[in-house]
Amino acid sequence: TVVLSGDGGDEVFGGYRFHLISSRIVFLRKIPKILRKIILHILDKIDHKYAILIREALRVSLIEEDCKFYSVILHGDFITTNAGKRWIEDKLRYCLSITGGNLPEAIRVFDLLFRTLGDNFLVKVDRASMAHALEVRSPFLDYRFAEFSQRIPTEWKVDMFNTKKLMREIIKDILPEKIVKRGKQGFDPPLARWILKEKYLNEILEKVEILKEIDEDLYRFYREKVFRYKDEDIYKTYLIRLFLFIKWWERWIKGKGEVNYYMK
Repeated sequence: TVVLSGDGGDEVFGGYRFHLISSRIVFLRKIPKILRKIILHILDKIDHKYAILIREALRVSLIEEDCKFYSVILHGDFITTNAGKRWIEDKLRYCLSITGGNLPEAIRVFDLLFRTLGDNFLVKVDRASMAHALEVRSPFLDYRFAEFSQRIPTEWKVDMFNTKKLMREIIKDILPEKIVKRGKQGFDPPLARWILKEKYLNEILEKVEILKEIDEDLYRFYREKVFRYKDEDIYKTYLIRLFLFIKWWERWIKGKGEVNYYMK
């Protein structure tokens, strides 16, 4: 059985909030730096979704190097570790070089090549579909289509307020308006309920020392923050990541332990 997937649509056409933010940064940098700092100070006192988006863009607009974009935006992610920062800044610097310093386009290319697809969404889709005898194909990631998208001006794809502009324009006479104008609707499996049971939490606590062999900063982050506040939602994600990493490390690096794909 063959099914079609929409994977790649956001990366090719500019569908993530980071793409909106990067477009806003280009505009905001036309405002004097001192004025941006004053506006940011005011917005820090306002708790509204639009204020938060503008605040993010203002904060990043104040950094000197565009390659640090994700280092500022992604709070608390692995990117805040030294190894993560170096990796992402090197890759983003490369994307800026091949897009002529066009920040919105560089962010989109970075997502297409490095952030969301190859080692993330596509791997998960492949594994889940093959486990159920499905063949998933992603038309948006046809190499000819992806290459063509690189020649489309950035402003046709995304601006300060609209994502996937060209795609929406193409399909507006084919699909209902409510579909064309609908925002992103992500799907998060209930991993916390599946994995964060007492016996798995105990295993994580016992085996966290594995991180010492890889990154001391990351080890300290888990010891000082994640385990201390493990009941808070933001840190549950890190516990899940660590559990999966431990299973992978034992199976493929240490050569011991068995992977039980159907955990009770």
